[in-house]
Amino acid sequence: GVCPCCGAPMKSKYAKQARWLRSRRTFGPDVYICSACRKGSAKPYVACPSCGAAMKNMNVKKAHWTRRTHLFQPDEYICSACGFRCKRAFRTCPACGAVMKKTKYDPHWVDEIENISAIFDD
Repeated sequence: GVCPCCGAPMKSKYAKQARWLRSRRTFGPDVYICSACRKGSAKPYVACPSCGAAMKNMNVKKAHWTRRTHLFQPDEYICSACGFRCKRAFRTCPACGAVMKKTKYDPHWVDEIENISAIFDD
């Protein structure tokens, strides 16, 4: 299995695939329970965060990171599926769980330098 946040390989004692069992709550959000280890999770990830078992029949979203560079700030990565912004590119989006395929480049620093140039232009 892989970590749902960073995509790093996890050691798993469960070689078979598992399923999420949805536990509906009257009050509060639903809880998803892994059929392999019986631990709960707030979201149905592609792999169980506790045991690393791969989940069957998960509709995995495919998306990409957009790397937005700035002039005086560090780069930021934006998920194309949900718009989540973070400081580094993960293999899966921490917010929506989409699997990332590639990274696109957005040179936003060019627009920032044009604005600075316009301020100092006579």
